[in-house]
Amino acid sequence: MNFLKNTTPWVAASVFAVASLFGQDKTSDKKKEARSFEQGQDILKAQMSPNYTAPATTQVRGAWDFFVTGSFIYWQPTEDNLEYAVTNKNYQGTIALNSTAGNGALTSGITGNWVKQDFQFQPGFKVGLGMNSEHDDWDVFAEYTWLRDRSHSTTNGPITGDLVATRGFAVNSSGTAVANVYQTATQTFNCNFDLLNFEMGRSCYLGRALTVRPAVGVRGTLIRQKLHTVYVNNNIVINSAVPGKATYQGWNHSWSVGPRFSFNTNWLMGG
Repeated sequence: MNFLKNTTPWVAASVFAVASLFGQDKTSDKKKEARSFEQGQDILKAQMSPNYTAPATTQVRGAWDFFVTGSFIYWQPTEDNLEYAVTNKNYQGTIALNSTAGNGALTSGITGNWVKQDFQFQPGFKVGLGMNSEHDDWDVFAEYTWLRDRSHSTTNGPITGDLVATRGFAVNSSGTAVANVYQTATQTFNCNFDLLNFEMGRSCYLGRALTVRPAVGVRGTLIRQKLHTVYVNNNIVINSAVPGKATYQGWNHSWSVGPRFSFNTNWLMGG
């Protein structure tokens, strides 16, 4: 009986120590578990943290899921190889051509510069129509671009020289190809540009303040061009077969259809 009385406090102390030890180990395991939410942010029971590919579309209550866009553009259409004259400081009357050099290469000495077409900025517009679908928040979008260009250039020859025309080479009475020289040259360039894009894309988040929109679609383009060049020579007579005024007209119609891939990004700086 005395033995039991003496050992009872030791048994109670041992049980308490073991319970404390297991309790401490359980607390340490919880600290090692990975959290499914960031520190300091409240999260409800059975609530998952948002994905970084969550939709980034604008949701409006009671909307029809259609949207319209429009923008004003101010572009400068340009094109290469539209030089229409060469300023020649040394008057020669006629310029011989080297037929073996290819397509009317000038062989006689010309001291001057190429006269290039002057391109101006022109106004235009873009209009678009799109729809947000309910299939994984994908959207479809079509956009039309309209631009009309009319650029006009005029140049005069040097006081002690002339202008060598780069268009409309003539042939003299002996059948030899010659390049006409003039005092004044004017050129007008017209370009009708129509562009249509159709694409399917999806806007999503890659971070708290970064959204992306990969898209795939098709593009169609229609371009109609017209070139009108006039050369005037009132004083110089270049062989009797060459007129004092020459006019050149050219036009080109082209179209294209092909695939389109895009990847747009937005960085949300405010909020």
